[in-house]
Amino acid sequence: MLSPNLEEIPEQPGIYTYIDGKGKILYVGKALNLRKRIASYFNSTDKSPKTINMLTQAKELKFIVTSNEKEALLLENNIIKNEKPKYNVRLKDAKSYPFIKITNAEFPKLMITRNVMEKDGFYYGPFVDVNNLRFIMSEILKIFPIRTCTESRFKQKKICLNYQIKKCSGPCEGLITKDEYEKLVSNIKKFLTGKISELKEYFNFKMQEYSKKLMFEEAAKVRDTLFALDKLFSKQGAVVSEHDSLDIFIFDEDEFFSILCIMVIRFGKLLSVNVEFLEQMDELDPNLYVLQYYTITQQPPEKVAIFKNRELYTEISSLKSNLEDIFNCKIDSPKNISKSVLDIGYQNIKSQKEIFLKKKDNIQNALDYLCNILNIGEIQTIECIDISHLYGTNTVGASICWTPKGFEKSKYRKYRIKLEGNDDFYAIYELMKRKGEKIIAQKEEQADLYLIDGGIGQLNSALKGFKEAGINANIISISKGRSIKEQKFISDISIESIHLPNRKNSITLKKNNPTMLLLQMIRDEAHRFVIEYMRKSYEKLILSSELLEIKGIGEKRLKKILTIYPDIFKRVEIPPEELSQKCNIPMNIAEKILNYIKQLH
Repeated sequence: MLSPNLEEIPEQPGIYTYIDGKGKILYVGKALNLRKRIASYFNSTDKSPKTINMLTQAKELKFIVTSNEKEALLLENNIIKNEKPKYNVRLKDAKSYPFIKITNAEFPKLMITRNVMEKDGFYYGPFVDVNNLRFIMSEILKIFPIRTCTESRFKQKKICLNYQIKKCSGPCEGLITKDEYEKLVSNIKKFLTGKISELKEYFNFKMQEYSKKLMFEEAAKVRDTLFALDKLFSKQGAVVSEHDSLDIFIFDEDEFFSILCIMVIRFGKLLSVNVEFLEQMDELDPNLYVLQYYTITQQPPEKVAIFKNRELYTEISSLKSNLEDIFNCKIDSPKNISKSVLDIGYQNIKSQKEIFLKKKDNIQNALDYLCNILNIGEIQTIECIDISHLYGTNTVGASICWTPKGFEKSKYRKYRIKLEGNDDFYAIYELMKRKGEKIIAQKEEQADLYLIDGGIGQLNSALKGFKEAGINANIISISKGRSIKEQKFISDISIESIHLPNRKNSITLKKNNPTMLLLQMIRDEAHRFVIEYMRKSYEKLILSSELLEIKGIGEKRLKKILTIYPDIFKRVEIPPEELSQKCNIPMNIAEKILNYIKQLH
């Protein structure tokens, strides 16, 4: 598509749509300044493959001016909902999310449904794991036995198996009064809305009342109900807080994956954690995604928090305002979320990446590709080498071992590099020579492949070390290319490169390529291991550094900084705002620390 006449486009908030030759909307977006946003599609900056394809198919551009960002977000959401544009990020439809439903019938029934559009009942959810939901429903019926049968079955006025197994109170045959039945339904609603303390108070009162009247059998039944209630609620998830009802949306992206993790917390209980892979996030608007999510699920909680690439996303005023208007409720956005809660989300993201990698076909494809480019028969062990140091001092190295069964920690090795100074090439050479000598002495087993963290220089240093030790082995290296944040996600080609001996050009692969993902996973484990070793080895050294002379920095605070940024003396690019927020230190102290580190460079 040719660039439009930008002078004809107003500098006001609104939405814009790209349309193909058949009049179908390809993409809809919103902007605070329509002219600037649309101009960005036609400037000289790099574009993602998705954007390039969309512009190639687009034949027409239309826009609608709105009064503010809030109106633009709502209009954008409505167009996506109705038109389903090809190049907008797509959400699951309503049928993907299971809910518990209590109908509005004279004798209400309990059921699981994925359709929340019907207005003939009360809905509770959404739940992510339908199997867990079925367990919850089964346990609820043991405590509060209401019907689950179809309307046609209920009209037969004949008790079914559920009555026999004590999961229904038999309203069809009049075995329970309407008032007693309504009390059961009311108690289920209280349970599903987290009013557990209110339920317990009621049952404790009933138990004491029965005891006073010497109705010990009835009192025992209420006692059993209390025990069952405690047992059921304890299984609903980890305790997060006492009262919070909160959804956390974690948008996380690296050079391989775009992932969303949704954490559902209701009344202080972490009910579910759902992780899904997304398309590239270059065009993804978190506000729009979350608004679409609640348009589908219909049940926003009291609080909503959004994280994007590990930072709290604060530009959500238009989202909050729209949610409050649509659902007639108050939505808060907490400024601080417990680190332990967020860690659960990030751990689940990490696990999903590992599950992808551990799929048998992916692992075998990765190993087959490595065997092919190296012209070798089989790879069963891969060792990865990494080096770390504290601003040219206390240089250490490490090697870790991977097999198709996973990491073999018994074969992890640590090396204290003898030469002082910031020389990664020499450090790798020394480590590999020492490792080679141990292999010759049969103190170590030789791996099928050695992976070096670094470029062609580090690879050549490793080759030299093994050669002098008399070892002939398969060695490759992996390095990062462009690291500018804005350029990191604009292409479907990985920014990582694989370097082979005696080959001028490096090998680049697509994102999500099993080989690249496998090498990255192994390299990241080596990096974690060597950083941990470095932190422990230089903790005493750093605590005697001049940083302690900065007013406001003590040993406790410095240890915390070191834990979060173990390689801080190499991280001159850290923004003071980030250091201040993550380490919970005043801004002026963060600036002094970074100024001191910059002086060393």
